[in-house]
Parts: sequence; C-alpha cells; structure tokens
Amino acid sequence: MTTYRSVSSWINPENPDGKASESKVREWLSGPLGDAVADVASKIERIEDISSLINSSKERIQSLEDFTALGVDLDLLDGYNSASTFIGRVSGNIFMFLLFIVGNTILFITNERLIVYSLIYITITISYSEKFKYIKYSDIVSVSILFVLRVLLGSEAASIPTSVPLLLFVFFTSLGIAAGKKLSIIYNTEITESKVKNYLRQAYTDNELVNIIQSSFQLSIITYIVWIIFIKSLFLDTLPSVFLVISSVFLFIFHNIFISKTKKGLTEEIIETTKNSRDLLITIFLFGITSGLGVML
Repeated sequence: MTTYRSVSSWINPENPDGKASESKVREWLSGPLGDAVADVASKIERIEDISSLINSSKERIQSLEDFTALGVDLDLLDGYNSASTFIGRVSGNIFMFLLFIVGNTILFITNERLIVYSLIYITITISYSEKFKYIKYSDIVSVSILFVLRVLLGSEAASIPTSVPLLLFVFFTSLGIAAGKKLSIIYNTEITESKVKNYLRQAYTDNELVNIIQSSFQLSIITYIVWIIFIKSLFLDTLPSVFLVISSVFLFIFHNIFISKTKKGLTEEIIETTKNSRDLLITIFLFGITSGLGVML
C-alpha cells in the first residue's frame, strides 16, 4: 500500500467516480495494474537516485569552484572522499605545525639545549616512520635513541644532572625491549600476514633477536651497577647501597620474565602486557621502590 501511495504522489491520479468494491480492487491489484505500479515505482526510485547524484555533483562542483577561487591546487584533493575530509586533514596538520612552533619557541626561551634535543627527537621519529622501521638494526637502535633523548629532555627541563652510565642503562634496556617487541610479533600466531611481520622474518632469525635481547639486558645490568657506583658507594655499610643492590636483583628478574613472555608472543605492546601481568607489575614496582630509596636516602 505504501508503494501505491508513493506512485500516486508522482502521477497525481484523478479520483474515481464513486467507490469500487473490495473484490474489484483486489482484481485490479492482482492484474496488470500491480505490475504497472511496480514498474513505475522502480522508475521513480531510479529518478530519485539520479536526482540525488545530480545534487551531490552540483555540491562537489561548487566546492571545486570555491577551492579554485582560493588558489588551491586541485591535485591535492586526490585520494580524499570529500572536501570536508581534505579540510579536516589540512586543519589537523596546520594545528600540529602551530603546536610544534609554539612548543619549540617555549623550549628555546627556557633552554637552548631543549630545542636541540627536541629537533633531534622529531628528526629520528620521522626517519623511523618513513625509513628506519624497515632497515635491519636501525629499527631497534633508533627506538633506543629516542628513549635516551626523553631522559635528556626530562633531565634538562628539570635541571637534574644525568650521567653516561644512566644513559647507557636506558639505551640497552630499551634496546632489549625493542628487540623483544620484534620477536614477539614473529611469535604472535594471531598476526598472520602483515608488512612488518614479513619484513622481520626476512631481516632477522629468532636466535638473532634472542641474542640481541639477552646481550642488551646483560649490558643494561652492567651499566646499572656502574651507575650505582657512580652515584653511591657500593660498600654495603650504608642502607642506600643495600637498596640499590637489591634493585639490581629485581632488574635481573624483570629481564627473565620479559624474555619468557616474549617467546610466547606477549610483549608486542609492553605497556598493555605489563598492565595484565601481575609478576611484571610487582617486579617493576619493587625495582622502582628499591632504586628510588637507594637514590633518595
């Protein structure tokens, strides 16, 4: 009945003289009239689709004319579903650029070294996303350097002196974690085919990544102990020294738990894994408490 009403609104039929019986109406609907109405309804639907397409095209033409009037190269719109999507992307990029300018201006006013570290950080981040991510060794070394730069940025902003042993500790620890993430992607059976996984299979062997993880963690413990010697006497006649030595034990335990979970393909997202792993959480917490007490006391 809805179809008949829709068709009648298009053809404006004349009202019949008198009333038709129910049987007569049923006869009309079951006969040629029903087929004719269905055919008209189909054509009306097609007309409405074409009309909608025309209106949409008119809007797009108007948008293109507006962009042309503004001097925008129309080739820039290639790949975007709509002008609003293009404008949203451009607006977001402009906003990010403004934040970059404002942020680095503040850094320069605060401390000249901060802007140097910031520019290096941004350069490595972009290089990693565009190139280093698919170059053997560069993919994990660049991530480790970014962690070191974060420490430098934080220490410089807070005017807290740092040391080479501490930076080396951060570098080797993050190197082991980055290599663990790569190995976890290879071991993760839920990831069947992806560009990253295919690259990792071609670039590294399992044993190679395991050796990188173990060597990095061993060097991180060595540099951590050197850092302890650097900031505190390692003689066990003081309570802070005892706390620092205990913290190195928790660091060793963390490394072993991490390697175990990596071989199960569970460390691709280390933060998410840590949140869902009680043993990792407890180990990191105890390491943080003991190392913090050792430094502050």
